[in-house]
Amino acid sequence: ALRSFSLWGRGFGEDGTVLTVNGRLTQSGVLVDQRTASVTVKKPIEPAVWLKGVYPNPAPSDNPAFPPNAYVYYETNIAMPMTLDIFTVAGEKVRSLEAPGARGAQQVTWDLKNDWGQPVASAVYAFRLWSRLLVIPTSEVFGFIAVLR
Repeated sequence: ALRSFSLWGRGFGEDGTVLTVNGRLTQSGVLVDQRTASVTVKKPIEPAVWLKGVYPNPAPSDNPAFPPNAYVYYETNIAMPMTLDIFTVAGEKVRSLEAPGARGAQQVTWDLKNDWGQPVASAVYAFRLWSRLLVIPTSEVFGFIAVLR
């Protein structure tokens, strides 16, 4: 007995498109069974982070009511682990901090110290805020923090 199985239907679609696949089982030219399956295409979300600000800049603040820190404010469109790396303008890494990775508006605090706990000197520092899980341009931002002692 000759058996054949065939599938047909669209194989691609845009966000929100319903894809339908039809299946037919025949034996010796006689239809034995027929089924239909549908799925809705969902566009994957591309991870992104946006820098919202650095405060105070220069740091630390002259206002004694504020702690002697620098704050990097950012926003992410999905939850993802974030890291703030701080560098001298010559490219030497000064500090690496884990940053909150929840979706939405966040902040990470730099206490103006290096990885050994020593206060950094007056200078301009570059930073990179990035996600270690995703290596695409939209999942990192760059900026500068001036430190005046």
